[in-house]
Amino acid sequence: MEKSNVFLLSILLMASLFSISHAFQLWGYAIDRVSIRGVVYCSLDGDPSAPPVSNATVYIECPGGSNSTLAQAVTNQVGVFTLPWLMFIANYAIGASRQ
Repeated sequence: MEKSNVFLLSILLMASLFSISHAFQLWGYAIDRVSIRGVVYCSLDGDPSAPPVSNATVYIECPGGSNSTLAQAVTNQVGVFTLPWLMFIANYAIGASRQ
């Protein structure tokens, strides 16, 4: 499987600052789960005018080579994917592959 770079905008990267026992506080609301949505483009530099990649598997795993997939989704015809309701824990690694 060939891995490609995935450029995601507006992801809550603050998740890496909090442990599993704490929720992120935003405007008085505790956020303990997040949903990640994005588009996979056929581009190495994140060019949004590049064509989208359909039928690609997007995955989130624990970093450090453990290869434990926490969630995965497949892009639709226009390259959109959604990884819903992930536990708000630190250090996600996001990747994509297409066979």
